[in-house]
This record gives sequence, structure tokens and C-alpha cells, in this order.
Amino acid sequence: MNIVHLEPEEFVNQAFKTSSKITSRIYIVDGKAAVMVYLCQDKNNLYYMDRAQTTKEKQYEIDHMDFYELHAQLYRKIALDQKMREHIN
Repeated sequence: MNIVHLEPEEFVNQAFKTSSKITSRIYIVDGKAAVMVYLCQDKNNLYYMDRAQTTKEKQYEIDHMDFYELHAQLYRKIALDQKMREHIN
């Protein structure tokens, strides 16, 4: 399965286009904050919205992380999580 990050507008369009159920998962980034990521999938792809949602208290830390590092961490964690879920099922 391919892991694809989408901007919020693209994510919503993809979810409606594929009539996919939108789910969420929680990941820890930078060892500091738990973030919620929205996902949807079709037969071959898992799409995630490239915006991490967290508590108001942790949002400052997320906003001041290096954008590319945050993006890389999320991608790696989502890809590993999905691979493990596929292996279990």
C-alpha cells in the first residue's frame, strides 16, 4: 500500500472522491507531543492529511518544529504503523 500525504483541501476532495471513511490515529512526534492525524484509504493507497492536530498546550511546540522534520517523522510513523497493521491482518 502506498502512503500519500495531502494538503487539507486535497485530503477532503480525495475522501469524497473515493467515498472513504475518515479515521484518525495518534502518533508521538519529537518525543514531545501526541498528535492526531486524519486518514482515509482506497484499495491501493492510504492518504493522510498533512496537518498534525494536538492540544492547545503542545501546539506551540509543533508549530516551531522544523516543518520537514515533522513531515518526515509523520510519514515514517504512519508507514510503519500501516505496515504492521497489514502484517497482522
